[in-house]
Amino acid sequence: MAVGDGETVGAGSNEEERKMDHGLLAFKFILSFIIPDVPKHIQIKLSRLEFESLEALKKKKMLEASELTKGIQ
Repeated sequence: MAVGDGETVGAGSNEEERKMDHGLLAFKFILSFIIPDVPKHIQIKLSRLEFESLEALKKKKMLEASELTKGIQ
């Protein structure tokens, strides 16, 4: 018997397997949205680090700008 010759041997089990596969894929899809990739406490620490880095950069630019204006006067 060749694949795709139209005969349906064990069609019931294939249909059940297909339903099971779709159910498992749906379950996996739902879990991927429920469980975050990065824990909340890590997200907070990364956000804080980014904020502090930006603030330090702003401060550095302000100091450089004030030194330039002092040099001009």
